[in-house]
Amino acid sequence: MNKTIVACSLSKCVHVWGVHHFLRLARDLGFKTIFLGPALKPEEIIQKIRLYRPDFVAVGYRLTPETGKAAIREFIKSVQAANFDFEVRYTLGGTTPVAQLARPFQFFDAIFDGNSQKEDIIRYLKQIKDEPRGANAEALKDLNMVDRWRKKRPYPLLRHHFGRPTVGDTIRGVEEIAKAEVLDVICLGTDQDAQENFFNPELQTPSQKGAGGVPVRAEADLVRIYAASRCGNYPLLRTYCGTRNLIELADIFHRTINICSTGVPIFWYNQLDGRGPMGLEESIQTHQQCIAWHGVRDIPVEILDPHQWAMRGAHDVIFVASSFISASICKKLGVKYHIAQLMFNTPGEASFKMDLAKILASLEMITPLEDDNFKIFRMPRAGLLSFPPDEEAAKGHLASSTMLQMAVQPDLINVVAYCEANRATTTKELIESCKIVRKVVSNAIENPFPDVKFDPEVIQRKNHLVKETKILLGAIKELAGRMEKNWLNPAVLGRAVRTGILDTPQFMPWFIAPGQLLTRLVNGAMEAIHPQTHQVVSEAERLELLKTYRKEDSLA
Repeated sequence: MNKTIVACSLSKCVHVWGVHHFLRLARDLGFKTIFLGPALKPEEIIQKIRLYRPDFVAVGYRLTPETGKAAIREFIKSVQAANFDFEVRYTLGGTTPVAQLARPFQFFDAIFDGNSQKEDIIRYLKQIKDEPRGANAEALKDLNMVDRWRKKRPYPLLRHHFGRPTVGDTIRGVEEIAKAEVLDVICLGTDQDAQENFFNPELQTPSQKGAGGVPVRAEADLVRIYAASRCGNYPLLRTYCGTRNLIELADIFHRTINICSTGVPIFWYNQLDGRGPMGLEESIQTHQQCIAWHGVRDIPVEILDPHQWAMRGAHDVIFVASSFISASICKKLGVKYHIAQLMFNTPGEASFKMDLAKILASLEMITPLEDDNFKIFRMPRAGLLSFPPDEEAAKGHLASSTMLQMAVQPDLINVVAYCEANRATTTKELIESCKIVRKVVSNAIENPFPDVKFDPEVIQRKNHLVKETKILLGAIKELAGRMEKNWLNPAVLGRAVRTGILDTPQFMPWFIAPGQLLTRLVNGAMEAIHPQTHQVVSEAERLELLKTYRKEDSLA
């Protein structure tokens, strides 16, 4: 039997639009709803409660805060005096000042004001739909990422990177973020020594402590950070895999911060990019072991490679190919939940149409991999390097990029703070940025924009990239010959980099990668360029040039 909600405006308040909106949302979720009318006195509401015996009562008040406080106090006293012989839950809706005055009473299960988003109300209604009284306050406390996503649909989870230069500042910030209730996942950013030398304190550099993130030096630091998140909306925590002792770090993260997902590269965090001590093939094998470790525990895995290639100037085909390789490796290693990070605005000058086409091509390549045992979560984000230094302009960029991202129907959104072009994010900018994104998401879901995925130019570019990507992937398979599971073979993947099949203009020609790829932005898309003619080359032409280079190298 469906639960019953009755609702009205309280005392002399005749404003009922908010009450009707609340009832409409509840009705859509399967509640039985009864509108009691405007401006009801407490004793009238009590009579209706006795008549209908509802599970839930919602009252609204939008008049002067001071009179509202008196009306709310009178209502609470009437309810307490009524001493109902059945369970009833209560919520209040009103202006922000009314809500502020009502919270100290600690009577209502939830209070909504002008700052509340539609998703907040839906999430609350979903929580109470099948749960006993009192469960809603901590309904998110013990949920993993997948269950939290299921509760929040159709709204995506929001994630944001956060880590201050000291553990104390990070703890205080995490608590503030949790209490703001605007973020679902805090991605804990640790400094380089925490990622590389956690188990080797003798190799740590004291002068670089806190450079790039929080200087976690002991398990106790992580325990304290996690404890700070256990309030507000109980945001989940996650972090990156590190660059050495990956399994040992994974075990610590699992035990201390109950890591909700991890970020692991395939080709990076080693000598190739200078972020770790491992060689290329060694790191590929180690990263696969880390991926499998998380897969066994049903912890979602995000592969960092596609945007790592794109941020170093690789052309769009390599981005799409890397997306497919990443998802394929996860599936072959037993990962049940793969997070596909879809970085938009990379490079920042890319056109919206061509940018979207690249992302759609990636999704077209990886979506067929899904089955009952392999779910792909779509997680777009704005490109880190695309934000203008002017922070007011950056807010506009964050909003416009988020609107474009909504075209791919995200499961998560990795929010990037508008201040990132100038400085590291504090809680102030993080909370503001999340509010901007939440409003864009709400607008896009409640008032759908024309579907730009069907723009002819977008479709044409997407189809072109899919075709070219299959040619690139075919070249990697040729390296493997008939070898099974070639996407898991470190020797094959390493050779794809060493031969230049996977390359970037930012690789210095040295013992690992050739660094021979030339790229340029052409009509809003990142393309591979012929080294002599400086014209756009197809993937077949580019790969043929690589064979020529290898022959010349062998003759030399």
